Amino acid sequence: MEKKITLGGFALEGGVKVIANGVNREWGLKFCRTVAKLTGKYVEFAESEQLYGGNVFFDATCTMYSKGSVKVERGNLFFYGSYHSMPIIIEKYLEKVLSREGEEIEIDISEDYDLCDTPKLYTKEELMKVLEYVYETNDLVIVGDEVNNNRSVPTSMLVPFAKAAGGEYPAIMGMDLGRCGLRLPTLHDSERHIISRWVCEIIDYVAQGGIITFGSHFTNPHKDYERSAASGNQDRGYLGGEDAWRDLVTDGTEINKPFKRELTLDADFLTALRDNGVPVVWRPLHEHNGGWFWFSPIQGEEFGVVKNAIPDLWKYIYKYFNDERGLDNLLWEYSPNNSNNVARPECDVLYSYPGDEYVDLVGLDWYTGGNYEVAGDGKSYEKLMTLGKITNLCEFGQGGNLQGATPGTQEKLFDCHSFEQILDRMYADGYKIGYVMSYAGKTSFYWWPHIDELMASDRVVALSDMPALFEKIRNEK
Repeated sequence: MEKKITLGGFALEGGVKVIANGVNREWGLKFCRTVAKLTGKYVEFAESEQLYGGNVFFDATCTMYSKGSVKVERGNLFFYGSYHSMPIIIEKYLEKVLSREGEEIEIDISEDYDLCDTPKLYTKEELMKVLEYVYETNDLVIVGDEVNNNRSVPTSMLVPFAKAAGGEYPAIMGMDLGRCGLRLPTLHDSERHIISRWVCEIIDYVAQGGIITFGSHFTNPHKDYERSAASGNQDRGYLGGEDAWRDLVTDGTEINKPFKRELTLDADFLTALRDNGVPVVWRPLHEHNGGWFWFSPIQGEEFGVVKNAIPDLWKYIYKYFNDERGLDNLLWEYSPNNSNNVARPECDVLYSYPGDEYVDLVGLDWYTGGNYEVAGDGKSYEKLMTLGKITNLCEFGQGGNLQGATPGTQEKLFDCHSFEQILDRMYADGYKIGYVMSYAGKTSFYWWPHIDELMASDRVVALSDMPALFEKIRNEK
């Protein structure tokens, strides 16, 4: 018996197309098949973005984990939800349709509702206490990995790590909003559902106790992102002299506009995480003392060194994110590159420090050539520790001369045992470490042989250890 089905007065009949925007294809097809079977009318599934009257649209761009709604607008039926909630919405209404008897089925629609519980997450204050506990416990370290994912979903990028590590996942996951991650400046409207998926998968990871860090390879405001992205150099070059840096932090100037636009996109994403209760370790302007990014006091022979370039820029970002956008879910981490160039004061890790009131955590990016550079003439890690804040290895890896083409070659050059030897020496030298995070690819923990042994070690905090660690600090209040 063929049925006539209406949802909120919208008739599901012949000629109706089901158009998906980011929803799992299998759910859209299931909806098509179910409706077609009940009505006896062919229902086409399409992935078009064109809006015509009389169609069913699935819009999975919502960034609230548990929210969803169904509405009739402009002659169309719209299902709105997040990457997590959309399948629940579809199933909910399919169940209603399938459970009704009779030739004519009319189903009311709920315009706005919570479909499920958002997982209970730790607070920013609890995250600080966990980091402090690990930092003050000698020979204990949180281990993580930075994913260089080019818009791939974050959890899929952790699979190689877990596979190599005997099923253990890293306890901290680093990501980028610029060139090495979401690439927000060129994210088109048709791709907005990617943000929902990122947010939902991040929530699922944090719900297990995982820590999230974000940074951004900010685009040089002088560059056209689309053109420079093709060569991967959008974060390179120079900004200019003192006038350029002053204009950069002056709202409305020509050089400020593209940078402010990128900051706004970043703030929008971080706001979505805040609204879901996700604390974030925010690590802007990383490796600024290296001179390879445009956001550096070192501006080449033409412009020389611009004093206060980074502190002024840091404070500008801080005031916009914190004061204007209300991003109170961020822990601000200052992370210069390891430097032993004592002849260049601007390379020193403390040269561009913006001040204690603007920084919650500090850390070092260090890619070793095998010479324990962290204890060199620059005393980079030691100087950061004098600030009295939790100090981390924000990015750690082996330099190019220690990168093997195969796992067998890598084992001869640098492996997880080599890393543990570095840890042993750092602890013996009085260094404290909150977390250490490797970088994607051949500088990642999962590329180094014996990662399974490292992650099984009592000294390493993996993702599976985090719930007990949070419970411990909660019980000690």
